[in-house]
Amino acid sequence: MKKILLMAAFCIAAVSCNHNSMIQGVFSDENVNDTTLIAIATDRLLDVSDTCAVVDGKFQFEYPASDTTTLWLRITSTDSQRARDLRSCRTVVFPSEGTVSVFISKDSTSVTGGVLNDAYVAYEEERQALRKESGERRKAILEQFAEGSEEFQNALAELRKENDARRFDLSKKTVEANKDNAFGALILNNMLDNHMLTSAEVDEILADASEFLKNEKDITTSYKYLVNTENTAVGKMFVDFEGKTPAGEPVKLSDFVGKGNYVLMDFWASWCGFCIQEFPNIKEVYEKYAGKGLTVVGVCISDGDNSASRKVLEKYDAKWNQIFLGDGNEPAVMYGVRGIPHIMIFNPDGTVMVRDLRGQKIIDTVAGLYE
Repeated sequence: MKKILLMAAFCIAAVSCNHNSMIQGVFSDENVNDTTLIAIATDRLLDVSDTCAVVDGKFQFEYPASDTTTLWLRITSTDSQRARDLRSCRTVVFPSEGTVSVFISKDSTSVTGGVLNDAYVAYEEERQALRKESGERRKAILEQFAEGSEEFQNALAELRKENDARRFDLSKKTVEANKDNAFGALILNNMLDNHMLTSAEVDEILADASEFLKNEKDITTSYKYLVNTENTAVGKMFVDFEGKTPAGEPVKLSDFVGKGNYVLMDFWASWCGFCIQEFPNIKEVYEKYAGKGLTVVGVCISDGDNSASRKVLEKYDAKWNQIFLGDGNEPAVMYGVRGIPHIMIFNPDGTVMVRDLRGQKIIDTVAGLYE
């Protein structure tokens, strides 16, 4: 990984003629020291492609100017402990031609320079105004109604509904005005991440969008998950897939689902701590209701040769059915699962009854089927 080391005393008076963006940053944080770095990534997963040294609280680097590129600047450090402390600090920058100024303080960041950066600032200011207004209206509701009363709950529900609608309108309006650039892609991705759109609405947005937006990597990935989630939503028929049993024998989901019993399916992996936390809840319903007809199926994804999976099952005495997928995760993609554990229940006829159960809801939902 190449490191860009630019001393603060070294000034570049003008951007070179090869259409570059000169990104200059200043920190107000007194804790910034000579171990601090700016990690530069070009995707939302923050895979670092370059770093830039911070000297005397300042940094500066050149990047090819582009309206279809988003840079994610993450504050990090050559000190491993400090790097862990700083890993949530990140700033979005669009490398517009000319000078882009970045100001980073302990509580906030600001980016100015270039049409897209300025548009992003305006968008965030409007979002902040909506949040402020919402807070003031919530305060008024608290003053008008007794907290916890039916009138209070109804007023809050109406406020949330209105807020959601206004945020949706703002985001969609912003995407519609930026269908050919990285700012529009960023906001559309945010809408997809926050489940604000149906696939039909995405199709409508993309119908007359630029080829860049239609083919943007994160958007195409999120769209695929969205379509798959809709195809396996509550009320939809299950989608079959195949794997191996812990003994190495072929097994299909259809060996269990659609056979006249309720089926609880759990997408999990041995390396997923949150997945293991759900094992006691799954074990409880399995031991209590398997004799009454409940079928439980674990689907272990992205887990190598599954040797670690077997150890986990043995440790927790997990005797319910398993489908091992080795390194694969395609069935999780087929069900629109973007994070595990993901626990769902199928009706006896094979249709999806409920998705994304966790904790006590697992126990309560299954109990409601048999008691």
